[in-house]
Amino acid sequence: MPPLGLIGFASPLTASGFLFPAWSWAGIALSLAGCGLIAAYPRYAIPSLAAVALIANLVHSGDRQPPSDWQAVDTHFGAISHGPVNPLREYLAAQEIQAQAVASSAKVIVFPESVAPSWTASTDLFWKPTIDRLRQNGKVVVIGALLPESLAVGSADFRAAVALLQTAHVAWPATQPEEPYSYQNAAIIRGAQSGMFSGEVLRQIGFLPISH
Repeated sequence: MPPLGLIGFASPLTASGFLFPAWSWAGIALSLAGCGLIAAYPRYAIPSLAAVALIANLVHSGDRQPPSDWQAVDTHFGAISHGPVNPLREYLAAQEIQAQAVASSAKVIVFPESVAPSWTASTDLFWKPTIDRLRQNGKVVVIGALLPESLAVGSADFRAAVALLQTAHVAWPATQPEEPYSYQNAAIIRGAQSGMFSGEVLRQIGFLPISH
C-alpha cells in the first residue's frame, strides 16, 4: 500500500505489530495517528502512546505457536545473500544447512529468508543427495532463497506450498502478487513435498526464523 509499502521495515504497518500486537486495524490507525500526534503534541502524545503500547503488550496472549513437528532454525551466516559474492562461504553455509536438516527430528524444518543466495536447477542438483535422504525419512525442508525471475512460481508449485501450509492449519489465498524485481524472495520446499512460494507467506503466519 504506497507509500507505506516502500518504507520496508520502518513502515508503520510493521511498527503497529510490535506496539499494538493483535490490534488489527486499530493498531495500524494508532501507529499512523501517533506519528502526527507526537509531532504536534510531543509532551502528551509520547507518554500516552507509550502507556497504550505497554497495556497492549501486557494483555497480548503471545504469538501463535508453530505445530509441534515444525522447527524454525535461526542462522548466523551474516549477509550471505546481500554481501559480496563468496562461493566458498556460500558452499559452507549450504553444507551446514543440509547437515542441520538431516539431523533435525522435526518433519518440517524452516530456514530463514534469503539464506540461500540463489536457487536454480544447479542448486537442486547440488542438494539432491540431501533431498533424497529427507524424502526417504518423510521430512520437508523449507529454505528461504532468492529465486531468479525467470523461475517464477508456477501454479503446481504454489498448490504444493498451500498443501504444506494446510498441515499447519493455515489458510492462504490461491493467488500471488507479482513482484517488480529481477528476483523473488521465495521459500523453496524440498523433501517429502516439493514446491515454492513467496517468503511473505511465512511472515504472515508468524513463523519466519532469523538470519544474522
